[in-house]
Amino acid sequence: MKSRSSASLFLLCALIINNFTDSSACDFTVAVGSPVTIKLGLDQTDELLWRHNSKRVVKGVVSTLPTKLNNVKLTTDGSLIIHSVKMEDNGDHEFEVFLSNGRSKAKKSITLCVYEKLLKPTVDITCIDGTPSISCKVEDKTGLTFSWYKNEKKMDENSASLRNIERDQDYECAVEQPIPSEKSNKFRLSTTEDSSACDFTVAVGSPVTIKLGLDQTDELVWRHNSKRVFKGEVSRLPTKLNIAKVTSDGSLVISSVKKEDNGDHEFEAFLSSGRSKPESKKSVKLCVHEKPPKPTVDITCIDGIPSISCEVEDKTGLTFSWYKNEEKIDETCASLRNIERDQDYECAVEQPIPSEKSNKFRLSTTKYSSACDFTVAVGSTITIYLGVDETDELVWRHNSQRVFKGLVITAPTKLKNVKLTTDGSLIINSVKMEDNGDHEFEAFLSNGKSKAKKSITLCVYEKLIKPTVDITCINGIPSISCEVEDKTGLTFNWYKNEKKMDENSASLRNIERDQDYECAVEQPIPSEKSNKFRLSTTEDEEELMLNSSPHSPTPLQTQQT
Repeated sequence: MKSRSSASLFLLCALIINNFTDSSACDFTVAVGSPVTIKLGLDQTDELLWRHNSKRVVKGVVSTLPTKLNNVKLTTDGSLIIHSVKMEDNGDHEFEVFLSNGRSKAKKSITLCVYEKLLKPTVDITCIDGTPSISCKVEDKTGLTFSWYKNEKKMDENSASLRNIERDQDYECAVEQPIPSEKSNKFRLSTTEDSSACDFTVAVGSPVTIKLGLDQTDELVWRHNSKRVFKGEVSRLPTKLNIAKVTSDGSLVISSVKKEDNGDHEFEAFLSSGRSKPESKKSVKLCVHEKPPKPTVDITCIDGIPSISCEVEDKTGLTFSWYKNEEKIDETCASLRNIERDQDYECAVEQPIPSEKSNKFRLSTTKYSSACDFTVAVGSTITIYLGVDETDELVWRHNSQRVFKGLVITAPTKLKNVKLTTDGSLIINSVKMEDNGDHEFEAFLSNGKSKAKKSITLCVYEKLIKPTVDITCINGIPSISCEVEDKTGLTFNWYKNEKKMDENSASLRNIERDQDYECAVEQPIPSEKSNKFRLSTTEDEEELMLNSSPHSPTPLQTQQT
């Protein structure tokens, strides 16, 4: 009944929802801030009784409602409009209308499901078993379904990731349910340039040597993309083109290739008699690329499994190489799954231009315990999916001691920090240090038969305070450090002008003046960023800082904003 009436009820909504199917439990599924219009057939002289989750919201003559409730107004057709829904409006609403003589006129019950409005998602790429895969990234994917678009046409796919994508096609994604989001930016996996068409594939600034068998008295004609670069005696070439020279074996050397040298080069040499030298007629294709910077290794989780990725600014058309304990492994994708703990991993761009290797990355057991299903800070919320129903009986043990035994429906009453969701998940609202350890759950049907079992290990840490940046001198060189009370087992992030740096130690040397630096704890629990730190450039400050003790106060002006 509710699902059949939902379309007629949902008249005014600032958030436009197309082709959307509500959950059977929800008459309205809306984002915070949206309006909701409920048809009640009200007259100004009627009396309305409105309850929300069995608590009275208002009782009075309809004409007085907008005065009593500033987020409510009435339309000429007798509909009630809640013009800006809040999270606390979520739940069951009951309306009963009475005539002026006290006789019941109409009754209506609706379920309003309210969600936070979603941010625009992004599309990320990784490799799973060597196959490119893209995923729709939002902060929390719990309970969401997605839509995918290929060249602006909707695809038959509602999961968060998409495999076997085609090159040179535009892909977009959006959250579809429960609340539609804006579409992501377009993502395109471009076709890699065919290296077989290139005679030389080099980085900007590299030298290129082309064997032509030239003699100093020969005449050379050189064309680039059909335009003449040089025509004249070979001996004059270095004078006319300061980037070119001829070696003793007759080869032509371009000493420092530029981006604009990319393309087809044709060479033809002639003897002093004017006759062509066949061995000196050559066409080469020169493919010039910017030299890739040293990559970094970043870590994420895909389906709960740690995955590392080789990060460079633009991965389009690149292949990668991976090293484990300095030995090359058989993997050319940008990411690597199923990595082993306590092993050293490095990556590098391999094609089209090899890069320097990244710094070594190690997933240490001291930093990420393999025994932890949840690693959280004190006060965090944990959601454990159990698939329980309210009539099931639940037995919950923590470190082998019983926490709860009874009907699921009674758990929130007996345990004030616990609640249950409609999908049968158990939520621990505010985790404490004493919740650390092993938790075992077993659910039983009303007939006593076991329904589900789950064991989890919960690793709880004190929430870290905001770190500070401190400065000292090591061998006369300024060094900054990320200061927290106890650094044992922690890794850190550093940011320079708000961009993350490739550094995870507690200190940073060789810092630049007049740049903003920040730090944060990364593992095991991320902290807030420190205030910004800036080392100013005044000459007097530099002299004072370099000649002072690390622990003595100096007039060095630093900026902690």
